[in-house]
Amino acid sequence: MHQATTPKLSRIPSWALPAAVVLVVMGSLGAVILLAQRASGSDAPPQPAPYVAPGPLDPFERFSVQAAAAGKVLIVRDAPKGAPAVAPLELTFPADTKVERLIPIALSAIKVGDNVSVSGVPNPVRNFAIRRVVVMANASPAGADGFARSPAGFIGDETSADPLERTIVGGIVETITGKTLSLRGPNGVVQLTIEAAAPLFRLEPVTAAAIREGDRLASRSFPPGGVPSAVLTEPARP
Repeated sequence: MHQATTPKLSRIPSWALPAAVVLVVMGSLGAVILLAQRASGSDAPPQPAPYVAPGPLDPFERFSVQAAAAGKVLIVRDAPKGAPAVAPLELTFPADTKVERLIPIALSAIKVGDNVSVSGVPNPVRNFAIRRVVVMANASPAGADGFARSPAGFIGDETSADPLERTIVGGIVETITGKTLSLRGPNGVVQLTIEAAAPLFRLEPVTAAAIREGDRLASRSFPPGGVPSAVLTEPARP
């Protein structure tokens, strides 16, 4: 589970930025692995990076939706494993609330000019367990961290219940050849090959009526008694 005060992990260092990225389905478990290689092709472990002070605390809060109807939701904030149960919170969204949703799509729905980002959990052997590939048509220019955001300010990984999940690589689709996308990012072109069963989503604006029981929901922190100005939702996964 995730808590709003969990510190963000540092973004992937420059040595880990891939020249080629492949999403591969591993056996019947359907685990998806991102294989990243250094542009030099060397498998030697990198030199330890200089110490960098931790970044700001995570500004997002994560919830599970227990019930939803007519723009009103009953949500439960994520809490650390083993922590006491958190009381549900009821929210009614005003008409001007920005609501965005991760909508499952097929590879054929990705278009040239879309922004595509990949999020997952890094491991010590420089592979990544991939949790989602997020596609946006109207993303902002990439920020200081190298990643674009939706009109409501989301990258797409904010709804994750895993505190370690972070966006790893992203860019604008320049070409599509079969299952391979060429993405133009802040560090150059990345080749992204997407195999079957990769978790693909398009981040789209919706209304609060689209929120369903079982969804994941994320927002920036808001005061007690208040209502977030923008939320990102994700349908329950099978």
